[in-house]
Amino acid sequence: MKRTKSARPDMSPKGRVPRLGATLRLLALGAAMAICLAVTPGTGLAQEDYSFIGIDDAKQIPLFITRLQKAVADGDKQAVAKLVSYPLVTVIEGKDVELDGEAAFVKHYDQIMTEALKKSVLGQSLKPEDVFVNKQGVMVGDSGQIWVLPDGDALRISEIREP
Repeated sequence: MKRTKSARPDMSPKGRVPRLGATLRLLALGAAMAICLAVTPGTGLAQEDYSFIGIDDAKQIPLFITRLQKAVADGDKQAVAKLVSYPLVTVIEGKDVELDGEAAFVKHYDQIMTEALKKSVLGQSLKPEDVFVNKQGVMVGDSGQIWVLPDGDALRISEIREP
C-alpha cells in the first residue's frame, strides 16, 4: 500500500496523529499562556488606567471605597469627614450648603448621610467591572450619589448628591 502526502503538513499521512513539530508548538503556546496567567495580577482590584482623572494607581479606588464603607458601617462620622475634600457643596433639606471643613460635615452628617445613601455606599461592589469611572471621577453608590477625585496624593469625596 502506497502512502500519500497529507493535505495538512502538521498531520501524519493518515491524518490522525499530529507531527512532533505541531505538538511542540502547541506545548509552547500552552506554556506561554500559563506564564501570562501566572504573572497577571489576580488581586480582584481595578487594573484599568485612570490617569485621565489623575489616578495613577488603580488600587487606590477599591482601597478608598473599603475605607468609606467601613467608616459608614461603623457610624464613624469623623472618619467619613476625613475622606471629604473641602469646601464641599451638598444639598441639606433641599438647599445647597457649602461645608468648609470636617466639623461642619460632622455637624450635618445625619442630614447628608441618609439611610438610603448609607445603603447605597455599603452596597458598592469592589469588582473593577462594577466601579464606574469617567471624567467626573469615581462614582460610589448605585445612582452617582458620591463622586471621588484625587486631592493631592489621596482620593477624597468631591461631591455628594441627593439620593
